[in-house]
Amino acid sequence: MINKSSVLLTAFRGTSSEKLVACFDDTYKKIILKNDKNASVEQLVNALENNKISYIFSFGQKPVIMNKIYIELAGRTGDTIYKTAFDTDRLNAVLSRNGFPVRVSSNAGTSFCNHIYACGLKYISENHYDAKMVFIHVPFEKNISDLEDYSRRLIGALNDFCT
Repeated sequence: MINKSSVLLTAFRGTSSEKLVACFDDTYKKIILKNDKNASVEQLVNALENNKISYIFSFGQKPVIMNKIYIELAGRTGDTIYKTAFDTDRLNAVLSRNGFPVRVSSNAGTSFCNHIYACGLKYISENHYDAKMVFIHVPFEKNISDLEDYSRRLIGALNDFCT
């Protein structure tokens, strides 16, 4: 069983991911990231340095997907690829059981999402930090048919993952 107080949820300010993370109860740690590549990395690193975090679920929004979830396997900076050590197969199964169509992806994008993911994975690796990080893409709010139902199922999936 995973202690929810050792789970960090991140989302970018002003996005569907922020609205979804806001629905989680306060037993989870949460950070709403600034829409600034360097500042958001500083926020993540500060959280890791000041808390005992076991799992990091970072959320971002992805255009052109409807009602699905993308689990990202890696982030990249230049030619360097940082792969997650997160149990993505288990996460995929839990999300699927909670009614989500899931795609597994090796392309976290080229902007904010990829940057926070690559920098987070790099920090964890270089500092031998005992945490697992995953990046999850969710749709833009306009591409979620029922935001209340989607958020309820997402909360259920992460609660299931922690038990």
